[in-house]
Formats: sequence, structure tokens, C-alpha cells
Amino acid sequence: MRESVKISMRSVAAFSAAAISLMFLQTPIRAASVSTLAPSVLIDPNAAADGLGGGFADFDTPASVTTYGNSSPSQGTFVQSGATFSGDGILMTNAGLDALGLYAEPYHDTTQYLTVNPYGPTETVNFSAAYQTLGLYWGSMDTYNSIIFYLAGNVVDIVTGSQAAAAIVPPANANGYQADDSNNRYVLITDIGSSGFDKIVLQSTQNSFELDNLAWGPGVTRNTLGSTPLPAALPMFAGALGGAALVGAWRKRRKAAA
Repeated sequence: MRESVKISMRSVAAFSAAAISLMFLQTPIRAASVSTLAPSVLIDPNAAADGLGGGFADFDTPASVTTYGNSSPSQGTFVQSGATFSGDGILMTNAGLDALGLYAEPYHDTTQYLTVNPYGPTETVNFSAAYQTLGLYWGSMDTYNSIIFYLAGNVVDIVTGSQAAAAIVPPANANGYQADDSNNRYVLITDIGSSGFDKIVLQSTQNSFELDNLAWGPGVTRNTLGSTPLPAALPMFAGALGGAALVGAWRKRRKAAA
């Protein structure tokens, strides 16, 4: 009988260890997914289906306060579709005009766009709610461009120009080409953080980070069959520990009776 109890204890201990391992293995590790649309597509035609139904900024308004050939003053604070833009970014229209080493219109784009350059290295966008999907027409992708995603003040993900270019089919390098589809595409970023984002910071350490047609939304429901989320694993773990405690108590009573 004592041997059978020992075997039971070993079995429970093994089961407990397995439950612990399962709990950690099945804990979702979230990372943003980056994809791109076809060449010359400036706005996602399937925005709603792609989960971009939260808002849209085309940057056609307000009028730019920065004249062509300059990189200051910054645009200052403005609001589009409920999102608040602030920081050092400028709005510019220079379709068909020289980039002047300052900013280049995104390829195929002839409208006003947002640009961030090292003279004012960041632009912050605060959203009115938490979202999980972001879309943008990313112009002349560079390795030193990045989008930093925040939720409640904490960084939840970072997507770089290199990642955006690598998502193009076939994959490209982020070389900053201004008149080439390989570095100018509509980029769709999904599954951002485990609970989404409520702020982004657009950052560039060199000239420049140009974008247009920024869209955001709640994302789409994914099929999660076959995965065990953390809340479902916890009861199994607690049950295993409870079983070990009950067997241990029974064993002590048997020893006391002997």
C-alpha cells in the first residue's frame, strides 16, 4: 500500500510539473504581424474587413504651416478622426518637386502627407481608445524609421522600416528609394500587443519618415482553436496542486494510524 502511495505521489508530482509546463507553453506570446498591399495602392480598399474601422487620417487638413523648402516650424497639434497629433512632424505637399534632401512625397502620392525628420525627430499620435491594427502608406522606407506602440504608457511593440520592406513580396531592403514600389507601400500592422495600443510615436533619426493615409481599428477576430490561453491553464494547474495536497494529507493519516 505504501508503495502504491509513493507511485501516486510521483504521478501527481509529474502531472503538476506537466501542468506548470503547459501553463507557460500555452501562454500567448504576441508579436505584431506586418504585411503590405499591392504596388500603387494608397488606401486599403478592404479597410473594414482588415480591422481598420476605428479612424482615418489623410493629412489633407489642416493646411501646412511649413513652406516648401523648409522643415520648420512644425505643424503643431491637430486632430483628425478623433486622433490627436502632436510633436515635431510637418505636413507637406511637394508632388513633382525636388525633395531637397528634406522630404520626398511617397511614390504615387500627390496629396499632402505627414513627415518626421531629424530636426524634429518624433510625432506622437494619441488615440481615443485602444486598437490592435494600424495601416499606413509608408513612403521611402528607411532602416532608421520606426513606429513605437504604447498602451497605458508602456511600450508594447516596435515596427521598423526594415520590417515593413521585408514584408513586401518579394522582400526588399529599406533603402529609402523615393520613386520605386519596393520602398513605397501600404503597410498593414496587425495583432499589436496582447491588448492593443492607445498611442504611437513616429520616429526617424535621419531624413525622413514620410507617410500618408493612416488608419486604425480594433482588428479582426482570429481563430484560436487548438490553443489554451492562460486562464484555461490555471485551473488545471490549481487542480494538480490540490490533488497533491489531498494525497499528502491522506498519506500522513495512514502513517499516524500505523
